[in-house]
Amino acid sequence: MTKLSRLFSEVLDWMGRGFGIVLPETFIVGALVTVVVAVLILRRVYQRCPHCRRLTHRVRGGTARCTRCGRQYYRGLRNVG
Repeated sequence: MTKLSRLFSEVLDWMGRGFGIVLPETFIVGALVTVVVAVLILRRVYQRCPHCRRLTHRVRGGTARCTRCGRQYYRGLRNVG
């Protein structure tokens, strides 16, 4: 058994020992919805640099420079990534 599968089994065992009692289902669903909404909002604010793939601010108009590689990226690359 690999370390990852052993760790996964231990986590499942831990969750089976009262995890559902501590966090009700409505809280879990609410947290999941919050995470999905946060990811969708962040995708509107950030994009990946087409050169180094680091998260950078999305360009609204003109050009911007990546803070990591220093290369320019344009608004036309908005749908990349």
